[in-house]
Amino acid sequence: MLKEKTAVLACVLASLFAFASCGPVSENTELSVGNTTESVSETAAETEETTAAETTEAEAVTTVVSETVTSETTAAEKVTEAPETKAETKAETKADAETASDKPYAAAYNELAKKIIEENGDDVTFALIDIDGDDTPELSAGKLGYWVSLYTYADEKVHTLMDFYPYGVSGNIGYDYIPGQNYLHYSSASNAGIIRYDNYMKVTGNHELETIACIEARFFDDKNGNGLADQDELDTYTENAKYYKDGEEITAEEVASYNKGESREVAGKLSLEELISEMK
Repeated sequence: MLKEKTAVLACVLASLFAFASCGPVSENTELSVGNTTESVSETAAETEETTAAETTEAEAVTTVVSETVTSETTAAEKVTEAPETKAETKAETKADAETASDKPYAAAYNELAKKIIEENGDDVTFALIDIDGDDTPELSAGKLGYWVSLYTYADEKVHTLMDFYPYGVSGNIGYDYIPGQNYLHYSSASNAGIIRYDNYMKVTGNHELETIACIEARFFDDKNGNGLADQDELDTYTENAKYYKDGEEITAEEVASYNKGESREVAGKLSLEELISEMK
């Protein structure tokens, strides 16, 4: 349409130039030219309006197409991201379900156990043990034959009772406890075992471990009474030991009073997964 109107305009202009070249014209001719000029002006105006309208229409179409493409792209991105988001959410939900427990200490022990493994290796093992009979078990963690740590949960937080206590050397074969009796014990020895030390401990109200007695057993004839196995006393081993507490000799019956029942090892053998399962 634009091309046709432009052609008409060109023809009219050509006619005007042709009349002008033929010499003077009459009044009628001038009127004709005037009318023709008005016609050309109107045609030009219509052409500009049409061009503007067509341009506006084209811009509108471009805008709609652009918005449609953007909308479709956004929708495609959402479709692409949705499976990943659902997978991540599902994994997190599964992990939460695996460690979920209604026991107040479980989350704290779980977090602590994972941290201990991260810092000390996958061969760390655990146990839930009842030392003081308060319905909240203690957590033991360690490497069998090397060290053990012990924790208790109270006042909505974990308290450390034993922090990497070593054993397996110096006659210390490990730490033991009597369930529910607030009793812990370990032994050590010197001079090839002819002197033995038995240490008895309990958990205090401040959630700390306190030694209540250290008993020394001398399985030799301490001729000079200095408490040491002198060179000339090393071959005087006897099963009838003499017992001392705080430097004072005590009887075997007094020693027996500290042994309140059958004891169990503090160190455990549970893996992290088994520990989590036991806390559910």
